[in-house]
Amino acid sequence: MLLRLYESILWRALKVANVLVRGNAAYLLLDAFPLQNPDSTREENDELLQKQFGVLEDLLADPSPLIRSTGVKGVCRVVGIYWELIPTGMLQTLLTRLVKDMASDGSSNAVRSSVFEKVMALYPQTTCFYPGLVSSP
Repeated sequence: MLLRLYESILWRALKVANVLVRGNAAYLLLDAFPLQNPDSTREENDELLQKQFGVLEDLLADPSPLIRSTGVKGVCRVVGIYWELIPTGMLQTLLTRLVKDMASDGSSNAVRSSVFEKVMALYPQTTCFYPGLVSSP
């Protein structure tokens, strides 16, 4: 039911020129992630999930620092909650984008600080699943 209500405005609002509208749409998506339709087939839900992952990537590449900062916080929240359920390729893409691109964002210190603040919150989880990430002294 939530998908039916959001679907009519969400995808369109994420593409508009107004930064505040895109930001509000991003917050809606990130709060409701993952949007799923219980009446759909598995393939349709997989397509919808891939669309949402595409939006997460787009948020990290948005020209507005406000949207990128929101994207960083949202991606870290989604990764923290759904770590085991996100496909490995998508997880690698999102984390690489966070660490390589967003952490060195020259146009906004808010984006850089969001990355370090939120990625550090993910650190205990990543080391549980990938102990090789922790370097021994």
